[in-house]
Amino acid sequence: MRLLPGRLTGRITLILTAGLFSAQAIALWLFIHDRLVTSMKVFGLLFADRVVTVVDVLDETPPAEQAKLLQVLNGPSLQVGILDAPPAKPEREAWHAEEVRQAVRSRLQIELARPVQVQDLDRWAGSPLAEPTSAIPSRQSMVIAIGQPDGRWLIFVTPSNIASLRRSWRIGFWLLTMGLAIWLISIWAARRVTQPIMRFAIAAEQFGQDINAPPLPETGSRELRQSIQAFNQMQERLRQLVNDRTFMIAAISHDLRTVLTRLRLRAEFIEDAEQAQKAIADMDQMQAMLTETLAFARAESMTEAPVRFDLAELLQSLCDDFADANQRVTYDGPTRLTYVGRPTTLHRAFMNLIHNAVTYGSEADVSLALKEKSVQVTIGDRGPGIPAELRAKVFTPFFRLEQSRNRETGGIGLGLAVAQAAIQRHGGNITLTERSEGGMFAVVRLRKQSGC
Repeated sequence: MRLLPGRLTGRITLILTAGLFSAQAIALWLFIHDRLVTSMKVFGLLFADRVVTVVDVLDETPPAEQAKLLQVLNGPSLQVGILDAPPAKPEREAWHAEEVRQAVRSRLQIELARPVQVQDLDRWAGSPLAEPTSAIPSRQSMVIAIGQPDGRWLIFVTPSNIASLRRSWRIGFWLLTMGLAIWLISIWAARRVTQPIMRFAIAAEQFGQDINAPPLPETGSRELRQSIQAFNQMQERLRQLVNDRTFMIAAISHDLRTVLTRLRLRAEFIEDAEQAQKAIADMDQMQAMLTETLAFARAESMTEAPVRFDLAELLQSLCDDFADANQRVTYDGPTRLTYVGRPTTLHRAFMNLIHNAVTYGSEADVSLALKEKSVQVTIGDRGPGIPAELRAKVFTPFFRLEQSRNRETGGIGLGLAVAQAAIQRHGGNITLTERSEGGMFAVVRLRKQSGC
Protein backbone atom coordinates (compact mmCIF):
# COMPACT_ATOMS: atom_id res chain seq x y z
CA MET A 1 0.00 0.00 0.00
CA ARG A 2 2.96 2.36 0.55
CA LEU A 3 3.76 2.18 -3.17
CA LEU A 4 0.30 3.43 -4.15
CA PRO A 5 -0.14 7.20 -4.72
CA GLY A 6 -1.83 9.06 -1.90
CA ARG A 7 -4.27 11.03 -4.05
CA LEU A 8 -7.26 9.49 -5.80
CA THR A 9 -6.15 11.04 -9.09
CA GLY A 10 -2.81 9.25 -8.89
CA ARG A 11 -4.42 5.91 -8.07
CA ILE A 12 -6.92 6.14 -10.93
CA THR A 13 -4.09 7.17 -13.27
CA LEU A 14 -2.02 4.19 -12.12
CA ILE A 15 -4.92 1.77 -12.61
CA LEU A 16 -5.81 3.13 -16.05
CA THR A 17 -2.20 3.24 -17.19
CA ALA A 18 -1.44 -0.27 -15.97
CA GLY A 19 -4.67 -1.70 -17.39
CA LEU A 20 -4.51 -0.03 -20.78
CA PHE A 21 -0.79 -0.58 -21.21
CA SER A 22 -1.15 -4.25 -20.24
CA ALA A 23 -4.02 -4.66 -22.70
CA GLN A 24 -1.99 -3.01 -25.47
CA ALA A 25 1.08 -5.11 -24.65
CA ILE A 26 -0.96 -8.33 -24.73
CA ALA A 27 -2.62 -7.31 -28.00
CA LEU A 28 0.77 -6.46 -29.47
CA TRP A 29 2.20 -9.80 -28.33
CA LEU A 30 -0.75 -11.69 -29.84
CA PHE A 31 -0.38 -9.76 -33.09
CA ILE A 32 3.36 -10.43 -33.31
CA HIS A 33 2.89 -14.09 -32.41
CA ASP A 34 0.15 -14.59 -35.00
CA ARG A 35 2.16 -12.76 -37.62
CA LEU A 36 5.26 -14.80 -36.74
CA VAL A 37 3.43 -18.14 -36.97
CA THR A 38 1.76 -17.15 -40.24
CA SER A 39 4.99 -15.97 -41.84
CA MET A 40 6.81 -19.10 -40.64
CA LYS A 41 4.07 -21.32 -42.06
CA VAL A 42 4.26 -19.61 -45.44
CA PHE A 43 8.05 -19.83 -45.35
CA GLY A 44 7.92 -23.49 -44.30
CA LEU A 45 5.52 -24.50 -47.06
CA LEU A 46 7.62 -22.67 -49.65
CA PHE A 47 10.69 -24.41 -48.29
CA ALA A 48 8.85 -27.75 -48.49
CA ASP A 49 8.10 -27.12 -52.18
CA ARG A 50 11.77 -26.32 -52.69
CA VAL A 51 12.74 -29.57 -50.92
CA VAL A 52 10.37 -31.56 -53.15
CA THR A 53 11.96 -30.00 -56.24
CA VAL A 54 15.48 -30.82 -55.00
CA VAL A 55 14.51 -34.41 -54.17
CA ASP A 56 13.00 -34.89 -57.62
CA VAL A 57 16.15 -33.51 -59.29
CA LEU A 58 18.38 -35.75 -57.17
CA ASP A 59 16.30 -38.81 -58.05
CA GLU A 60 16.92 -38.14 -61.76
CA THR A 61 20.63 -37.38 -61.28
CA PRO A 62 23.14 -40.22 -61.50
CA PRO A 63 24.78 -41.10 -58.17
CA ALA A 64 28.14 -39.95 -59.41
CA GLU A 65 26.82 -36.46 -60.10
CA GLN A 66 24.77 -36.06 -56.92
CA ALA A 67 27.72 -34.79 -54.84
CA LYS A 68 28.38 -31.95 -57.32
CA LEU A 69 24.70 -31.09 -57.35
CA LEU A 70 24.59 -30.89 -53.56
CA GLN A 71 27.68 -28.66 -53.58
CA VAL A 72 25.99 -26.33 -56.05
CA LEU A 73 22.79 -26.20 -53.94
CA ASN A 74 24.62 -25.21 -50.75
CA GLY A 75 24.55 -21.47 -50.09
CA PRO A 76 24.02 -18.82 -47.37
CA SER A 77 20.34 -19.64 -47.02
CA LEU A 78 20.41 -23.41 -47.57
CA GLN A 79 22.60 -26.29 -46.48
CA VAL A 80 22.06 -29.74 -48.05
CA GLY A 81 23.84 -32.96 -47.16
CA ILE A 82 23.44 -36.73 -46.93
CA LEU A 83 23.81 -38.62 -43.63
CA ASP A 84 23.62 -42.29 -42.76
CA ALA A 85 21.07 -41.63 -39.97
CA PRO A 86 18.49 -38.92 -39.28
CA PRO A 87 19.56 -36.15 -36.88
CA ALA A 88 18.80 -36.68 -33.22
CA LYS A 89 15.69 -34.98 -31.94
CA PRO A 90 16.57 -31.79 -29.97
CA GLU A 91 15.84 -31.64 -26.26
CA ARG A 92 13.40 -28.80 -26.77
CA GLU A 93 11.69 -27.24 -29.74
CA ALA A 94 9.90 -23.94 -30.21
CA TRP A 95 6.33 -24.49 -28.99
CA HIS A 96 4.92 -21.80 -31.26
CA ALA A 97 6.33 -23.59 -34.36
CA GLU A 98 4.57 -26.92 -33.78
CA GLU A 99 1.80 -25.91 -36.17
CA VAL A 100 4.42 -25.05 -38.80
CA ARG A 101 6.21 -28.38 -38.38
CA GLN A 102 2.99 -30.33 -38.76
CA ALA A 103 2.03 -28.43 -41.93
CA VAL A 104 5.48 -28.95 -43.52
CA ARG A 105 5.56 -32.65 -42.56
CA SER A 106 2.10 -33.26 -44.04
CA ARG A 107 3.02 -31.50 -47.31
CA LEU A 108 6.25 -33.50 -47.73
CA GLN A 109 4.67 -36.84 -46.89
CA ILE A 110 1.95 -36.26 -49.47
CA GLU A 111 4.36 -35.08 -52.18
CA LEU A 112 7.19 -37.57 -51.60
CA ALA A 113 5.61 -40.57 -49.88
CA ARG A 114 8.82 -41.08 -47.87
CA PRO A 115 9.81 -40.93 -44.22
CA VAL A 116 9.99 -37.28 -43.20
CA GLN A 117 11.29 -35.57 -40.07
CA VAL A 118 10.91 -31.83 -39.38
CA GLN A 119 12.79 -30.21 -36.50
CA ASP A 120 13.67 -26.76 -35.17
CA LEU A 121 17.08 -25.79 -33.89
CA ASP A 122 17.81 -22.69 -31.80
CA ARG A 123 20.90 -20.56 -32.28
CA TRP A 124 22.84 -22.51 -29.66
CA ALA A 125 22.18 -25.99 -31.13
CA GLY A 126 24.79 -27.46 -33.45
CA SER A 127 23.94 -28.13 -37.07
CA PRO A 128 23.56 -31.83 -38.06
CA LEU A 129 25.78 -31.04 -41.06
CA ALA A 130 29.48 -30.36 -40.90
CA GLU A 131 29.02 -26.96 -42.56
CA PRO A 132 27.79 -23.96 -40.54
CA THR A 133 24.03 -23.68 -40.50
CA SER A 134 23.87 -20.33 -42.29
CA ALA A 135 25.67 -17.07 -42.71
CA ILE A 136 22.40 -15.21 -42.18
CA PRO A 137 21.64 -14.29 -38.52
CA SER A 138 18.66 -16.22 -37.26
CA ARG A 139 17.21 -17.18 -33.89
CA GLN A 140 16.32 -20.66 -35.13
CA SER A 141 16.67 -22.97 -38.13
CA MET A 142 14.39 -25.58 -39.73
CA VAL A 143 15.85 -29.04 -40.35
CA ILE A 144 14.10 -31.40 -42.79
CA ALA A 145 15.27 -35.01 -43.10
CA ILE A 146 14.00 -37.09 -46.05
CA GLY A 147 14.51 -40.87 -46.04
CA GLN A 148 16.19 -42.17 -49.20
CA PRO A 149 15.58 -45.59 -50.84
CA ASP A 150 19.16 -46.67 -50.00
CA GLY A 151 18.59 -46.09 -46.27
CA ARG A 152 20.45 -42.79 -46.04
CA TRP A 153 18.86 -39.46 -45.16
CA LEU A 154 18.87 -36.28 -47.19
CA ILE A 155 19.23 -33.33 -44.78
CA PHE A 156 18.06 -29.74 -45.50
CA VAL A 157 18.92 -26.90 -43.08
CA THR A 158 17.69 -23.31 -43.56
CA PRO A 159 17.12 -20.31 -41.28
CA SER A 160 13.43 -20.11 -40.44
CA ASN A 161 13.30 -16.95 -38.32
CA ILE A 162 15.51 -14.25 -39.81
CA ALA A 163 16.23 -11.56 -37.22
CA SER A 164 15.67 -8.00 -38.35
CA LEU A 165 18.20 -5.56 -36.95
CA ARG A 166 15.72 -2.69 -37.21
CA ARG A 167 12.51 -4.31 -36.00
CA SER A 168 13.54 -4.43 -32.34
CA TRP A 169 14.11 -0.70 -31.84
CA ARG A 170 11.02 0.13 -33.89
CA ILE A 171 8.84 -2.01 -31.65
CA GLY A 172 10.50 -0.54 -28.55
CA PHE A 173 9.93 3.00 -29.80
CA TRP A 174 6.32 2.17 -30.62
CA LEU A 175 5.75 0.68 -27.16
CA LEU A 176 7.34 3.71 -25.47
CA THR A 177 5.22 6.13 -27.51
CA MET A 178 2.09 4.12 -26.81
CA GLY A 179 2.86 4.02 -23.07
CA LEU A 180 3.41 7.79 -22.95
CA ALA A 181 0.15 8.44 -24.81
CA ILE A 182 -1.75 6.09 -22.49
CA TRP A 183 -0.21 7.79 -19.45
CA LEU A 184 -1.24 11.27 -20.63
CA ILE A 185 -4.75 10.11 -21.48
CA SER A 186 -5.01 8.41 -18.08
CA ILE A 187 -4.02 11.61 -16.27
CA TRP A 188 -6.60 13.60 -18.21
CA ALA A 189 -9.32 11.02 -17.60
CA ALA A 190 -8.46 10.71 -13.90
CA ARG A 191 -8.65 14.47 -13.40
CA ARG A 192 -11.96 14.62 -15.22
CA VAL A 193 -13.33 11.90 -12.96
CA THR A 194 -11.92 13.20 -9.67
CA GLN A 195 -12.54 16.92 -10.20
CA PRO A 196 -16.20 16.76 -9.02
CA ILE A 197 -15.10 14.63 -6.05
CA MET A 198 -12.47 17.24 -5.11
CA ARG A 199 -15.10 19.99 -5.33
CA PHE A 200 -17.33 17.83 -3.14
CA ALA A 201 -14.56 17.49 -0.55
CA ILE A 202 -13.83 21.24 -0.60
CA ALA A 203 -17.54 22.01 -0.18
CA ALA A 204 -17.75 19.62 2.77
CA GLU A 205 -14.74 21.34 4.37
CA GLN A 206 -16.27 24.78 3.80
CA PHE A 207 -19.54 23.57 5.29
CA GLY A 208 -17.65 22.47 8.41
CA GLN A 209 -16.29 26.00 8.73
CA ASP A 210 -19.37 27.95 7.64
CA ILE A 211 -22.88 26.57 7.82
CA ASN A 212 -24.03 29.29 5.41
CA ALA A 213 -21.65 28.19 2.63
CA PRO A 214 -23.29 28.14 -0.83
CA PRO A 215 -24.66 24.79 -2.08
CA LEU A 216 -22.50 22.66 -4.35
CA PRO A 217 -23.41 22.45 -8.07
CA GLU A 218 -24.81 19.02 -8.93
CA THR A 219 -22.33 17.82 -11.57
CA GLY A 220 -20.47 14.60 -12.28
CA SER A 221 -21.66 11.01 -12.52
CA ARG A 222 -25.14 9.92 -11.49
CA GLU A 223 -23.93 8.53 -8.16
CA LEU A 224 -21.93 11.68 -7.42
CA ARG A 225 -24.88 13.93 -8.34
CA GLN A 226 -27.07 11.96 -5.94
CA SER A 227 -24.46 12.34 -3.20
CA ILE A 228 -24.16 16.10 -3.83
CA GLN A 229 -27.93 16.45 -3.80
CA ALA A 230 -28.15 14.62 -0.46
CA PHE A 231 -25.30 16.78 0.89
CA ASN A 232 -27.03 20.00 -0.17
CA GLN A 233 -30.28 18.83 1.42
CA MET A 234 -28.46 17.96 4.64
CA GLN A 235 -26.77 21.36 4.63
CA GLU A 236 -30.10 23.12 4.19
CA ARG A 237 -31.73 21.10 7.00
CA LEU A 238 -28.84 21.84 9.36
CA ARG A 239 -28.95 25.53 8.47
CA GLN A 240 -32.68 25.58 9.16
CA LEU A 241 -32.11 23.71 12.43
CA VAL A 242 -29.53 26.26 13.60
CA ASN A 243 -31.77 29.15 12.59
CA ASP A 244 -34.71 27.60 14.43
CA ARG A 245 -32.55 27.09 17.51
CA THR A 246 -31.37 30.70 17.40
CA PHE A 247 -34.95 31.91 17.02
CA MET A 248 -36.05 29.72 19.94
CA ILE A 249 -33.25 31.00 22.18
CA ALA A 250 -34.05 34.59 21.24
CA ALA A 251 -37.71 34.03 22.03
CA ILE A 252 -36.93 32.40 25.37
CA SER A 253 -34.46 35.17 26.17
CA HIS A 254 -37.07 37.82 25.40
CA ASP A 255 -39.70 36.13 27.56
CA LEU A 256 -37.30 35.56 30.44
CA ARG A 257 -36.11 39.15 30.31
CA THR A 258 -39.72 40.25 30.73
CA VAL A 259 -40.09 37.99 33.76
CA LEU A 260 -36.75 39.18 35.18
CA THR A 261 -37.88 42.79 34.83
CA ARG A 262 -41.03 42.04 36.85
CA LEU A 263 -38.98 40.18 39.47
CA ARG A 264 -36.60 43.13 39.73
CA LEU A 265 -39.54 45.45 40.39
CA ARG A 266 -40.93 43.10 43.00
CA ALA A 267 -37.51 42.79 44.65
CA GLU A 268 -37.68 46.49 45.39
CA PHE A 269 -40.51 45.76 47.83
CA ILE A 270 -38.53 43.25 49.86
CA GLU A 271 -38.16 44.75 53.34
CA ASP A 272 -34.85 43.00 54.10
CA ALA A 273 -32.31 45.16 52.24
CA GLU A 274 -29.63 42.44 52.23
CA GLN A 275 -31.96 39.82 50.75
CA ALA A 276 -33.24 42.34 48.23
CA GLN A 277 -29.67 43.09 47.10
CA LYS A 278 -28.89 39.36 46.76
CA ALA A 279 -32.02 38.77 44.71
CA ILE A 280 -31.16 41.64 42.39
CA ALA A 281 -27.59 40.28 42.01
CA ASP A 282 -28.96 36.85 41.09
CA MET A 283 -31.24 38.41 38.51
CA ASP A 284 -28.34 40.40 37.07
CA GLN A 285 -26.36 37.17 36.77
CA MET A 286 -29.29 35.48 35.02
CA GLN A 287 -29.55 38.47 32.69
CA ALA A 288 -25.84 38.17 31.81
CA MET A 289 -26.17 34.44 31.21
CA LEU A 290 -29.10 34.99 28.86
CA THR A 291 -27.21 37.70 26.99
CA GLU A 292 -24.07 35.57 26.52
CA THR A 293 -26.06 32.48 25.52
CA LEU A 294 -27.98 34.43 22.90
CA ALA A 295 -24.75 35.98 21.59
CA PHE A 296 -23.14 32.52 21.31
CA ALA A 297 -26.11 31.14 19.36
CA ARG A 298 -26.15 34.12 17.02
CA ALA A 299 -22.39 33.90 16.46
CA GLU A 300 -22.69 30.37 15.10
CA SER A 301 -25.30 31.36 12.54
CA MET A 302 -24.09 34.81 11.56
CA THR A 303 -23.44 35.41 7.86
CA GLU A 304 -20.51 37.84 7.88
CA ALA A 305 -18.86 37.92 4.45
CA PRO A 306 -15.06 37.49 4.22
CA VAL A 307 -13.18 40.70 3.37
CA ARG A 308 -9.54 41.75 3.10
CA PHE A 309 -8.36 43.49 6.27
CA ASP A 310 -5.21 44.16 8.31
CA LEU A 311 -4.91 41.44 10.96
CA ALA A 312 -1.95 43.16 12.64
CA GLU A 313 -3.93 46.39 13.05
CA LEU A 314 -6.87 44.45 14.53
CA LEU A 315 -4.64 42.88 17.19
CA GLN A 316 -2.87 46.16 17.96
CA SER A 317 -6.20 47.96 18.43
CA LEU A 318 -7.39 45.24 20.82
CA CYS A 319 -4.19 45.51 22.83
CA ASP A 320 -4.51 49.31 22.95
CA ASP A 321 -8.12 49.02 24.19
CA PHE A 322 -7.12 46.69 27.03
CA ALA A 323 -4.11 48.87 27.85
CA ASP A 324 -6.39 51.94 28.05
CA ALA A 325 -8.41 50.00 30.64
CA ASN A 326 -5.25 49.66 32.80
CA GLN A 327 -4.59 46.06 31.76
CA ARG A 328 -1.07 44.78 31.14
CA VAL A 329 -1.24 43.82 27.48
CA THR A 330 1.66 43.92 25.00
CA TYR A 331 1.89 43.30 21.27
CA ASP A 332 4.85 41.89 19.34
CA GLY A 333 4.71 41.38 15.59
CA PRO A 334 4.57 43.09 12.19
CA THR A 335 2.82 46.42 11.83
CA ARG A 336 0.84 45.22 8.82
CA LEU A 337 -0.39 41.79 7.71
CA THR A 338 -3.15 41.53 5.14
CA TYR A 339 -5.62 38.69 5.67
CA VAL A 340 -8.92 37.66 4.08
CA GLY A 341 -11.53 36.67 6.64
CA ARG A 342 -14.37 37.87 8.85
CA PRO A 343 -12.94 40.73 10.92
CA THR A 344 -15.87 41.04 13.34
CA THR A 345 -15.79 37.31 14.11
CA LEU A 346 -12.02 37.28 14.61
CA HIS A 347 -12.21 40.48 16.69
CA ARG A 348 -14.55 38.78 19.16
CA ALA A 349 -12.46 35.59 19.22
CA PHE A 350 -9.20 37.40 20.03
CA MET A 351 -10.97 39.70 22.47
CA ASN A 352 -12.23 36.66 24.41
CA LEU A 353 -8.76 35.09 24.45
CA ILE A 354 -7.07 38.30 25.63
CA HIS A 355 -9.82 38.88 28.20
CA ASN A 356 -9.28 35.38 29.61
CA ALA A 357 -5.54 36.00 29.77
CA VAL A 358 -5.81 39.29 31.71
CA THR A 359 -8.64 38.03 33.92
CA TYR A 360 -7.10 34.73 35.01
CA GLY A 361 -3.43 35.36 34.24
CA SER A 362 -2.89 39.01 35.25
CA GLU A 363 -1.44 39.98 31.83
CA ALA A 364 -1.48 39.10 28.13
CA ASP A 365 1.51 38.91 25.79
CA VAL A 366 0.15 38.95 22.22
CA SER A 367 2.43 38.06 19.31
CA LEU A 368 1.79 37.69 15.58
CA ALA A 369 4.05 35.69 13.26
CA LEU A 370 3.90 34.46 9.68
CA LYS A 371 4.88 30.77 9.54
CA GLU A 372 5.55 28.53 6.55
CA LYS A 373 2.00 27.17 6.32
CA SER A 374 0.00 29.31 8.75
CA VAL A 375 -0.50 32.68 10.38
CA GLN A 376 0.17 32.20 14.10
CA VAL A 377 -1.18 34.35 16.92
CA THR A 378 0.12 33.53 20.41
CA ILE A 379 -1.47 34.90 23.60
CA GLY A 380 0.45 34.17 26.81
CA ASP A 381 -0.58 34.77 30.43
CA ARG A 382 0.88 34.32 33.94
CA GLY A 383 -2.03 32.44 35.46
CA PRO A 384 -2.21 29.14 37.36
CA GLY A 385 -2.57 27.17 34.13
CA ILE A 386 -4.95 24.41 33.12
CA PRO A 387 -4.41 20.68 33.79
CA ALA A 388 -3.46 18.77 30.66
CA GLU A 389 -6.47 16.44 30.92
CA LEU A 390 -8.89 19.40 30.93
CA ARG A 391 -7.43 21.50 28.11
CA ALA A 392 -9.73 20.00 25.50
CA LYS A 393 -12.82 20.32 27.71
CA VAL A 394 -12.43 24.07 28.29
CA PHE A 395 -13.60 24.66 24.71
CA THR A 396 -16.92 22.94 25.50
CA PRO A 397 -19.80 25.45 25.87
CA PHE A 398 -20.71 26.21 29.51
CA PHE A 399 -17.73 24.25 30.88
CA ARG A 400 -15.96 26.00 33.77
CA LEU A 401 -12.85 25.21 35.81
CA GLU A 402 -14.13 25.65 39.35
CA GLN A 403 -10.70 25.61 41.00
CA SER A 404 -9.12 28.26 38.81
CA ARG A 405 -12.11 30.26 37.58
CA ASN A 406 -14.08 32.48 39.93
CA ARG A 407 -17.83 32.64 39.34
CA GLU A 408 -17.92 36.19 40.58
CA THR A 409 -15.35 37.43 38.09
CA GLY A 410 -15.76 34.91 35.27
CA GLY A 411 -18.45 34.32 32.72
CA ILE A 412 -20.60 31.28 32.11
CA GLY A 413 -18.08 29.24 30.13
CA LEU A 414 -18.68 30.46 26.58
CA GLY A 415 -15.61 32.61 25.89
CA LEU A 416 -13.30 29.85 24.65
CA ALA A 417 -16.15 28.08 22.87
CA VAL A 418 -16.94 31.25 20.91
CA ALA A 419 -13.24 31.77 20.11
CA GLN A 420 -12.79 28.21 18.92
CA ALA A 421 -15.89 28.33 16.69
CA ALA A 422 -14.66 31.58 15.12
CA ILE A 423 -11.16 30.25 14.46
CA GLN A 424 -12.48 26.98 13.01
CA ARG A 425 -14.65 28.95 10.60
CA HIS A 426 -11.40 30.33 9.21
CA GLY A 427 -9.87 26.86 8.79
CA GLY A 428 -7.70 27.22 11.88
CA ASN A 429 -7.37 25.79 15.38
CA ILE A 430 -6.51 26.77 18.96
CA THR A 431 -4.12 24.82 21.17
CA LEU A 432 -3.25 25.42 24.83
CA THR A 433 0.32 24.77 26.00
CA GLU A 434 2.26 25.41 29.20
CA ARG A 435 4.53 28.40 29.49
CA SER A 436 8.04 27.61 30.72
CA GLU A 437 8.13 30.64 33.06
CA GLY A 438 4.63 29.94 34.35
CA GLY A 439 1.21 30.41 32.83
CA MET A 440 -0.32 29.28 29.55
CA PHE A 441 0.02 29.93 25.84
CA ALA A 442 -3.09 30.03 23.64
CA VAL A 443 -1.71 29.40 20.15
CA VAL A 444 -4.03 30.28 17.26
CA ARG A 445 -3.11 28.99 13.80
CA LEU A 446 -4.99 30.42 10.85
CA ARG A 447 -4.71 29.07 7.33
CA LYS A 448 -2.03 30.89 5.37
CA GLN A 449 -3.23 32.63 2.20
CA SER A 450 -1.44 33.55 -1.01
CA GLY A 451 -1.51 37.25 -0.18
CA CYS A 452 0.14 36.84 3.22
